[in-house]
Amino acid sequence: MLASIVLFVCLVLVFILVHEMGHVITAKIFGLNIIKMGIKIVPIPHAFIIVDSTEKKFVQLLFYFSGFIVTIAVFVGLWIANLLAYKLIYYAICFQIVVDSNPFFSDFSLAFPNNYRFSTLWYVHFTLWALLIITFISLKICHSCL
Repeated sequence: MLASIVLFVCLVLVFILVHEMGHVITAKIFGLNIIKMGIKIVPIPHAFIIVDSTEKKFVQLLFYFSGFIVTIAVFVGLWIANLLAYKLIYYAICFQIVVDSNPFFSDFSLAFPNNYRFSTLWYVHFTLWALLIITFISLKICHSCL
């Protein structure tokens, strides 16, 4: 049991690192200057990357969403390689996707800082997020391990 918990935490940390590398690669591709990288504890523990602001809205949005895009790409890659059949890998990547896409504190809420919370778009985001959680709970991708 303890070994499973440690492995789960290690997998989540690897997925967080891959997520943050998506931001770093996007920043490098578009010539954004990385000011700071680190880990914050408040309001919830999270890794962060701060870059110089850009006037190009598309580049800014791509930077914010690149971590989530990479996480989804990892999920698809694990699915294609049939590695989601392993319960801990499945739970860890699902956990990462749920955390990455939450409407309360994520790259999504940072991408739309003005009047986003509790707007119509936020409620749509919250509804889709809740449906994502329900979908992950009800999916039986890892048939061999349930």
